[in-house]
Amino acid sequence: MDLYFVKRSLVERYGEGLPDAASGAVALLDHRVIPDGMPVVLGADMRPVEPLFSWFRYLAYLGREPDTMRSYAYVALRLADYLATRDRDLFSVGEGDLLAYRRQRLELQPVPIDQVTWDREASTINGLFRWMTEVGLLRRGPLRMPKAYGTGLLHGLQVRHLSLDQYLFLRDVGLGGQRPDGEVDVAFRGGFPHRNRAAAELALMTGMRKREWSTVLLPELARRPGGPADFTLQACAKFGRRREAHVPAAPLDLVDTYALLERAEIVEKAACRLARQHRELFVVDSVDQGRGRLSGVLGGRRRTFTMAAMPAGLRQITVRECPGG
Repeated sequence: MDLYFVKRSLVERYGEGLPDAASGAVALLDHRVIPDGMPVVLGADMRPVEPLFSWFRYLAYLGREPDTMRSYAYVALRLADYLATRDRDLFSVGEGDLLAYRRQRLELQPVPIDQVTWDREASTINGLFRWMTEVGLLRRGPLRMPKAYGTGLLHGLQVRHLSLDQYLFLRDVGLGGQRPDGEVDVAFRGGFPHRNRAAAELALMTGMRKREWSTVLLPELARRPGGPADFTLQACAKFGRRREAHVPAAPLDLVDTYALLERAEIVEKAACRLARQHRELFVVDSVDQGRGRLSGVLGGRRRTFTMAAMPAGLRQITVRECPGG
């Protein structure tokens, strides 16, 4: 079995030499409402493998994030491959097969996984067999999963704090290219230290989650002169819950320094790649700061989005079209 992930832009790009086939494939994705990121498992005959294909489509229709579906896909594929070594599949699996698989993952494989990782995998496996039972593919599940899998215990957060001195050393030396005495380290092998330091401060001083912080748009950081910035997060926030993000003046000062000294060089280096991907990007040419909206072209169509309602995937392909290219 081979695992793939749906990406509409690739269908459009590589179908240019075969316009009829490409348009048919794109139309099929639209007709079936297949989103980007949905896993597709194909067999040796290049046909979808059931029940995994239908389960992934079910997850996609529920609106699961691409990263979530990707992790589910690898868990399900590992289980299916292991069952094949025992001449079993997802329709014929028994309790002994699943218990053997758990032992394989926790004890016998060259690098056993820990209990926390197994509990996450077990939750995915539970969901797969629960769905198969609900839609009638199985008369009953092979195990009472919640009791047979996992410990049932709540795991504490495995977080190690940094002292202020440790954080400043990480920011200025590890990310910022300075020596411990504050001088510039000419041997620093990293790139764009102002961007690195600004990103670290933005993450720490706003408390944003990784997906929120890593997809912040520059128009969202607009502020009063010398003051903080406040903007609304929703689509890229956890569970899509609307909340306000507050950015203090200190990280904004670092962002301004990065934009002044390094951003132009980064954009110049990326110009050729962005030009090749132009059709796959949301190219913004108008920013309505007062209403929090961006307007531009996406997929050959004129579109307008409210920034708070833009999911992480859309934010990652958003670029600003500036005068002069």
